[in-house]
Amino acid sequence: MARAIVDVDQFTSPVMVPEAGDDRTAASVQGGFQALTNRTLNLKNTIEDGLAGYSDLPHVWTDTNEFSDILALSGTDNELSYQPLPRTRRIILPPTLACPRAGAAIKLAGAGVSSPFCWYAEELGSLVYTFRLPHGAMLQRVRVSFEKGLGAEFSVHVYQVEAIVGGINTGATVKHDLGVTSKVIAGTVADVITHVIPAPVATNGQWHFYALDIFMAAIGAGCGWPEIEFLDPGPRNF
Repeated sequence: MARAIVDVDQFTSPVMVPEAGDDRTAASVQGGFQALTNRTLNLKNTIEDGLAGYSDLPHVWTDTNEFSDILALSGTDNELSYQPLPRTRRIILPPTLACPRAGAAIKLAGAGVSSPFCWYAEELGSLVYTFRLPHGAMLQRVRVSFEKGLGAEFSVHVYQVEAIVGGINTGATVKHDLGVTSKVIAGTVADVITHVIPAPVATNGQWHFYALDIFMAAIGAGCGWPEIEFLDPGPRNF
């Protein structure tokens, strides 16, 4: 008559099984079934106890542990900490982020010109681009493309603009000068002005934006695209 095996919480070893020639009786396999049943209960209880107390289990981190670049060991106790590494990113600013400075006759050309969707100067003046960066990012470099400079000296002036908290309701701001680079753009060929930020500063995503003041030094000259390069600190929750 069949009966239930009473399992015992222990890792029974070895597991005994009958060999060829042994008696073919229930007793010949009972020991093996008992051992496997015991092991099953023992492993079940071990896993459940381990999960229940997992947060309290000790672990000693050593300098041989390896992590991805956003995790690191620090301090005398080798505490695990989040240390994001900046990543260099480059993006092209669309022309609709710009507008001519007050009084400047610079117009945005559409698709029916040789260099579509570029700004063209009908008279000398400045074109102003504005853009934002992620919180904690650092602007490193700005490159601006030009064409038909006709031997005139063009310039790219970069600013970080900060809203004044106490006067933000009236639009109060202050500018931080990030330097200017000038270059003679020869003839009708295309060329690029590169301005490297001399002392990059971290962006406060709540209060800061950036402005490029681009001087169009020749009538008929075009400004195609600005490229900005910045260090992105990585994942963020805002």
